[in-house]
Amino acid sequence: MLPDLLFDEAELARLGAAVACDAASRARRACAARCAAGHSAAMARAAEALTRAVQARRRDEAQLLGQVVRLTEAIGRALLADEASQRDLVTRVRSLLRSATDAPAVHLHSSATDEAAMRAVLAELAAGAEADQTIELVVEAGLPAGAIRLTWPDGWLEHAPDSIRARIDAILRSGPQLVATALPSTSDGDDDA
Repeated sequence: MLPDLLFDEAELARLGAAVACDAASRARRACAARCAAGHSAAMARAAEALTRAVQARRRDEAQLLGQVVRLTEAIGRALLADEASQRDLVTRVRSLLRSATDAPAVHLHSSATDEAAMRAVLAELAAGAEADQTIELVVEAGLPAGAIRLTWPDGWLEHAPDSIRARIDAILRSGPQLVATALPSTSDGDDDA
């Protein structure tokens, strides 16, 4: 048989306080551990987000730098193209003028967009024309930019890059059908597929 355990009220109070203190201490440590784990996870997420943001910024900077380089190249080409396009313009008009060597007067039609460029090369064209041939510039509102029309009493010629491009695009769009109908069948009936 076991002896009766006797506790006085002070001893019970001390034991209750010790248990409560231990429970509170454990609860604080558990709460601190959860807070530390949450803080660590939040810091890891923040570091990962910051890393992704820095990488995205670097990609954006590289992409932007590429765009700046392409834009700079395009501006350079455009600046150099003015001189080349004037030479091309003179070459195109001279080629058209060769077809009208017998005409005493020709009218060179251009769009309002190209008027300044045409006026700039008109003296050069007139100097290279036949001795008795005159060239008159006519600005035609209906002509698209880049198009040139040469007219004389017995005929006309036209150079219209946009309409040529549109015709080529139409041919290319219908290309697969044209190829299918134009090419003979190469199958000899021995398909391995």
